[in-house]
Amino acid sequence: MSAVKKVINLGHLLSGCIDAAQRSSYLIEEVLKSGELGVELKGVNDPVTNADINVQKLIVSGLINTFGNINIVGEEGEMDVQPEFSDIVLNKDLIDDNLILDKYKNVEQERVCVFIDPLDGTKEFVDGIYDAVVTLIGISLDEKCVGGVMYQPFPPGVDVLNAEEINGRTFYGLGDSLSSGIDLETTRNKINARKEKNEINIVTTRSHGSQTIEAGLVQLKNHFSDHTVTITRIGGAGNKVIKLLDGDADIYYFPEPYTKLWDTAAPGGVIEAYGGSLLSCKGNEIVYPSKPSDPKNKEGVLACFDFDIQSVLSCINNNNDNNNDN
Repeated sequence: MSAVKKVINLGHLLSGCIDAAQRSSYLIEEVLKSGELGVELKGVNDPVTNADINVQKLIVSGLINTFGNINIVGEEGEMDVQPEFSDIVLNKDLIDDNLILDKYKNVEQERVCVFIDPLDGTKEFVDGIYDAVVTLIGISLDEKCVGGVMYQPFPPGVDVLNAEEINGRTFYGLGDSLSSGIDLETTRNKINARKEKNEINIVTTRSHGSQTIEAGLVQLKNHFSDHTVTITRIGGAGNKVIKLLDGDADIYYFPEPYTKLWDTAAPGGVIEAYGGSLLSCKGNEIVYPSKPSDPKNKEGVLACFDFDIQSVLSCINNNNDNNNDN
């Protein structure tokens, strides 16, 4: 007799991820205000701090305590339940069950994987650009990203070091029927205002510049030569997607293989829940295996919310093809 496979409700899992991300914010603030960030370098422009480690410990401990043996891929390596978080049980009931599609309610748990970036935008955290910091928890099903949560602990305009209380922003989505976090009317108004003025805003990397990126940006400017194209360089994959969702940008373009699966799982899940797209710069869906041999997004990242992503893909790939022929 075969063993009964454990099933999971992805709505309950998303709820638990929301709870974990929100709970973790006090750890980030605690490290920041202590002044003891514990910065170490994993690579060029790739720092890790005490906040990164502590937040992942909390999230992983909470997920295992609540959902048992679930597949987890975290930026800061494999972890088990940590003694300091051994009693944490996450809230599975933050989302109304009626809003969860039936296909997500009884899923074999072995088909699911959670991708964690405890502190996306760590370099910005170290540099004091606090609104770029986002905790990312993405959910994949059969290696396809289907949902996630992005928690921004320090929203723009907050005096982080002096505020007595900070209310972070939570963005989440599951499939194409459940999403929360933005004022859609405000977002549409910003986007439409730029369209009326023939303006396009492209967000790209702040700290990983290259000739490939600059050449691609020139090609995009030429392609959209009848528009005024602005390039905004900011940190964090989650932060860039928030700019799209807030209506402050139209295209997120990053053709280099520097982002990892944990950088894009949650942003992809959220923006796709709103009807947007996050793909590789070749136009391929990003694959999210539970045991990735290499977590790099080798074909880069391209995302749009209310913009024709196919026109962008046609532009950048025609340029690449021409370059390859030379």
